[in-house]
Amino acid sequence: MDLSILKKEPDLNKKIKLIISPLAPLSMVSDIPGSYYKTDITPNKFKICGLFENILGWHLSNNDRDKINKELKKKNKARKLNESNSSYKPLIFDLFEVNLSFSGKSIQYNDLWKKSFRRSDADVHPKGTPNLDHNILKKKKWIKEKELEQETIKEEIKKLDKEVTGNKEIIEKLNDKLLQSGTSPLLIFFKANIDAYPTYYTSPTLREFVSFESDIQIGLTIDETLLLQIENVLKECSTGYLGNSEGWVEIKIERI
Repeated sequence: MDLSILKKEPDLNKKIKLIISPLAPLSMVSDIPGSYYKTDITPNKFKICGLFENILGWHLSNNDRDKINKELKKKNKARKLNESNSSYKPLIFDLFEVNLSFSGKSIQYNDLWKKSFRRSDADVHPKGTPNLDHNILKKKKWIKEKELEQETIKEEIKKLDKEVTGNKEIIEKLNDKLLQSGTSPLLIFFKANIDAYPTYYTSPTLREFVSFESDIQIGLTIDETLLLQIENVLKECSTGYLGNSEGWVEIKIERI
């Protein structure tokens, strides 16, 4: 992984046409969504950064990107940290500019998309994981037994509350047996057996996709050193993904 290009001052001295041929429907979400992921029709600069960095093999964590940016900032005080709404921090943001873009006819539609989450403090995690270690399947009956026990205690408390006197101490003892608010038998079981569950759980989310009948064409002004690196990689592999990991595309570059 050659990051030496980041040490030089950007020189946007070349003009190119970036031709993107979608191999699958794309979902290029730029805003932080609520319950609905709306796609852009053409990729913004952050999406193109992601496409290029993916092709170059720059698969870096946010921590690594922060460290790199910190070192670069020491050498260039004017360097800005660019961050997308999804907390992606591209390293090549200053090495090209987006000019005109064009896309042909397209169809937009909604589909359910599986979004991955990770939580150890809520029972949504075990509810969203259909797979788990077979060794704990027999143990899961404890969850139903505990749920039944809790319901029985609650019913007993209701019954005693209706009576006039003499039940205060009994009710207090029963209340002590109730689980605290915010927890559940499933959550207790999950925390006790967390290693037997998948790292992530999935939740179906409504997401917009766009299907193109022809290529997306984007004019760029770009630093020649970056351009040469990308062109070099494209000789071996011209496929990448755009928007999310399902949005496979073929890319081609034409110098103008």
